[in-house]
Amino acid sequence: MHPLIISRLIESGYQVFFPIGGGNELLVRDLDGEIKTCVARTASTNDEHSSVLKNQTGFDLIAAYDPATKNVWIIPSNVLENMTAIRLGRKYEEYLIPEPVSMEYRDRRKDRVRYYDSLKEKASKLGKEHEEND
Repeated sequence: MHPLIISRLIESGYQVFFPIGGGNELLVRDLDGEIKTCVARTASTNDEHSSVLKNQTGFDLIAAYDPATKNVWIIPSNVLENMTAIRLGRKYEEYLIPEPVSMEYRDRRKDRVRYYDSLKEKASKLGKEHEEND
């Protein structure tokens, strides 16, 4: 199981539970709080340089990593019914997990949000004081 699959899932808000003894199977708690079974797979590149992933049944989700593009998808298995293999790309773009923003960017953004929240709080207090003085 590629570590980028795990990190992208966690960065995207999924809780990831690992099986005892390893393997490619996971349990994930999705963004709605539902626990689902998930299998993690690395796509292979064929002669045409397209990424192909063999379908695996018996799971709610398939987490796929494409080493050629460093992209990660989380695809519901019902989308892949009756398919033995899929070619990752535009067709599955809606299931692509975006690259996470850097921690530095996230920290700066949090600082900015805190700063603006403090300004709003100060403005609110000033407004209340102004109303009391009128």
